[in-house]
Amino acid sequence: MKMTWYTASIIISCRLKEGRQEVFPVYENFTLFKAGSRKEAFEKAVLYAKEYAEIDDQLQMNGKPAYWKFEGIRKLVEIRNYLSDELDAERPENGVEVSSSYMEVDSEEELSDLAEGKAVGVRYVDAGDD
Repeated sequence: MKMTWYTASIIISCRLKEGRQEVFPVYENFTLFKAGSRKEAFEKAVLYAKEYAEIDDQLQMNGKPAYWKFEGIRKLVEIRNYLSDELDAERPENGVEVSSSYMEVDSEEELSDLAEGKAVGVRYVDAGDD
């Protein structure tokens, strides 16, 4: 069976165990999975993310007990090497794109800040299925 590498964009949030929460920290983890189909890769990603969220690492938010919550798979991208005809390489290697996102900002200043790793407001724009 031909196996393909995929990158899953796993969305995990940090939630307080008790009390009201005004800010919801969100992490987008890009994680690799090798699978025979897109459906299988998605299923592997969901299983992995659920296990990841169940890790009890004594998490705290602002000094209060918290927990990780798996929110969903934002996208699943087949890994591609655009500089080669070999899209299903046995292993990822230098130059292989593992994920991509399209987003929009409102100014050149925000674009510059984003490129420098500063916090900016962005609009994620994703076409339903990649």
